[in-house]
Amino acid sequence: MNHVRALVGIPQTLRQILLSSIESQSILFAERLIVWRQTRCYRFQPVRPQPVASRPETQMLRRPEPVNLQEKYGPRGDNKGSTGGKSVKDYYNGLIKDENIRAQRVQIVNEDGSLGEPMSVAAALRTFDRFVNILLQVAPETAERPAICKITSKGLLQQKLQAKSKTPKDPNHALKQVELNWGIDGHDLSHRMKMVETYIEKGKKVEFILLQKDRRKKKLPTPEKARELVKTIKEQLAEMGAVETKKMEGTLLGRLTIYAKKLKKPSVKALLQTSRLALQRPRGVNPIHHVLLQDRIAFRGMATVFERTKPHVNVGTIGHVDHGKTTLTAAITKRQAEKGLANFLEYGAIDKAPEERKRGITISTSHIEYSTDKRHYAHVDCPGHADYIKNMITGAANMDGAIVVVAASDGQMPQTREHLLLARQVGVQKIVVFVNKVDAVEDKEMLELVELEMRELLTTYGFEGEKTPIIFGSALCAMEGRQPELGEQKIDELLEAVDTWIPTPQRDTDKPFLMSIEEVFSISGRGTVASGRVERGILKKDSEVEIIGGGVPTILTKVTDIETFKKSCDESRAGDNSGLLLRGVKREDIRRGMVVAVPGSVKAHDRFLVSMYVLTEAEGGRRTGFGQNYRPQMFIRTADEAAELSWPDGDDEAKMVMPGDNVEMVLKSHRPVAAEAGQRFNIREGGRTVATGLVTRVLEE
Repeated sequence: MNHVRALVGIPQTLRQILLSSIESQSILFAERLIVWRQTRCYRFQPVRPQPVASRPETQMLRRPEPVNLQEKYGPRGDNKGSTGGKSVKDYYNGLIKDENIRAQRVQIVNEDGSLGEPMSVAAALRTFDRFVNILLQVAPETAERPAICKITSKGLLQQKLQAKSKTPKDPNHALKQVELNWGIDGHDLSHRMKMVETYIEKGKKVEFILLQKDRRKKKLPTPEKARELVKTIKEQLAEMGAVETKKMEGTLLGRLTIYAKKLKKPSVKALLQTSRLALQRPRGVNPIHHVLLQDRIAFRGMATVFERTKPHVNVGTIGHVDHGKTTLTAAITKRQAEKGLANFLEYGAIDKAPEERKRGITISTSHIEYSTDKRHYAHVDCPGHADYIKNMITGAANMDGAIVVVAASDGQMPQTREHLLLARQVGVQKIVVFVNKVDAVEDKEMLELVELEMRELLTTYGFEGEKTPIIFGSALCAMEGRQPELGEQKIDELLEAVDTWIPTPQRDTDKPFLMSIEEVFSISGRGTVASGRVERGILKKDSEVEIIGGGVPTILTKVTDIETFKKSCDESRAGDNSGLLLRGVKREDIRRGMVVAVPGSVKAHDRFLVSMYVLTEAEGGRRTGFGQNYRPQMFIRTADEAAELSWPDGDDEAKMVMPGDNVEMVLKSHRPVAAEAGQRFNIREGGRTVATGLVTRVLEE
């Protein structure tokens, strides 16, 4: 019986007919893709007959199910010859051996089911490696090991793949081993502890090994410091439920190795296909589509779910530089963590940037989460330095109430006054005062003087100075666990005052969704995330939104995921600090100051009729007035834009605005911004706030 296979090339057709006559039950065609590329010749492999009984099953490059590892490859070899007479290569060593794949060229199965161009095995491996790394970041529980399937027993390839794999010492443990290296830096330690806690929250049993060695050959700390660090880590891990399995003595804690017990999750199936299998399948059919879909769903399910069991309030710490705002924030998380209502974050974990740790000051705003018995709080730690006031304005714009931190040794300072003014102008109605560093002041009359000054200052800026709670304490004492009457007890008193004095705001959930973007970042393998405080409305997953402002055309996209403090949410509501995963949007396409809104609900404009109050010199404003075409900087929501002020009629060039005046003017922004009537804004010049105002009407072109 004759069998014919016709292969088509480009730009002309070549039919290579190979005939073979053997028994009808013993026929197999093994073909290669024939491609004609202008000056290149055809490449093909003739059809060879082969008995059906010995025909190898069509293979795909894949990672087998973990439960089949021992059955298929036997126990793992110990590389010392104790393998029962078999080669160590025949035992499981972290790499998957599949000798039946003989394809010289392969095709990659895309997520949409289409097949990529045929390519060499080496090129495919590089692509495969890159794809698996992405999968490991998106769905770490579905890819059992950070090792790649090997498709040949060539020594060089095996060495390359083995270099990517770290085999656990105990085969009964999971197929994932994580090494966390650190020195004695507080931020680094806190960050690693959070990673460990994440593993435990996912239902894994975690065992750890403490290695007290300096693997980075840095200057060794004192033995007392090393012992203190080891004790701290052991206590934290024990509280999380981890079990110490081994301890190696040394001079410095150098590494913590975590073995996490594996969970039964779907394995990542074939990511590559041979050309033969690709030809046998209809175009556009992806054999691993359902597996990948299951993996993604499983991954989403692994994230902690944000539960709305308490009223949500946004607060923050404001005040002069070096008065202890970040230390107080860390002390609050420490105290609430002892009650099981927060995750403890040290000072270095809040100020994460190297420049912040180097200079010992906060530069950008940090967002912290904690709860009390009555409420759930999103806490913004604002910078106090005058050079970073625009970051403070961005943070204050998201607050429902604020905690003003004042050092007992200094009293009110310039940034204390400016922060109170800005907080008032962005809509903060209630303030709680925390007088910090009380342990450093022995004179009680000094504390009374600070209280009098603060009450007078609060009244000056429109707050209820006589009724505002003022708590005297020491954040450092609370952090170090000494003088509880000034430390822990005062933190409890502060939070009680915040619970009672700052009211729970009424959220505007009936209007269309709007969120002002505060931060933009990318998550490898997932996409671009825009985060900020939701101003109004409700947004659900898979909803379409528009990104407006920034002087760029409106971007229409879809929200594929919503998270609040790294916890998955089905919806984002007014008042939430949410991160929105945006489909098909590049990191460089959006920036702080733009807004995410329901399509058609908001438009960007560049001309507004505004009502302003010009601050006097005593209030920190200008000493002299200004006139027509004055060009300051405008801060509205989280946007920061250059602006120009002029008179509505535009005729009186000589007319001047003096400090202390209330005036109506036309504001023109350098780039269109998403602003509406009733929106508050601030005008700044030369590092100081010179005016505050309200948008009364949008002026159409």
